[in-house]
Amino acid sequence: PSALDDAARVDFGAGVGWTNVPLAAADSPGARLDASERTVLLNHAGAAFPELLGGACIAALDAFEMPVGLNVYASGPGLAASAPPHTDRQEVVVAQCAGKKRWRVFRPPSVSDQPERDPYARGKGSDVLDEDSLICLLDVVLEERDVLYVPAGFPHATATADDASLHLTFGFVPCANFGLG
Repeated sequence: PSALDDAARVDFGAGVGWTNVPLAAADSPGARLDASERTVLLNHAGAAFPELLGGACIAALDAFEMPVGLNVYASGPGLAASAPPHTDRQEVVVAQCAGKKRWRVFRPPSVSDQPERDPYARGKGSDVLDEDSLICLLDVVLEERDVLYVPAGFPHATATADDASLHLTFGFVPCANFGLG
């Protein structure tokens, strides 16, 4: 197995929310990571590339005082939607490393409107969030070295303009008992 085995591209479209599609194993590593017309993500990047990203994971563990996961996202330029509106079950801290990325963060949809939907997995799979029906709380373009916090359950969407983008996403789930001895 290689460090690219857990890599995927972000796919979405008519009637389909965020879906991770594995990259073709037959492609060369360069072709697998080509983000010129899409977003490619590397899940568990701290574990996959410990010499390169292990220090960032240790620093995040020290700063947040809880375990963190680290994913890397590379998006091509000119993507009107590099990731569709979706929620995550973990708190997210984004560090923009290269290029620029537009982030829109929205008020969470009312759980009472669709109680059968998991509020921490909205906009994924067959659940599509209509961006026009969401209330935007923040619309910002992150540049290199900018950091953004997105709370768990808050829908967010991204886009790129003229620049390709590379960012790190640190995800953590607050827990009251981590570190208790």
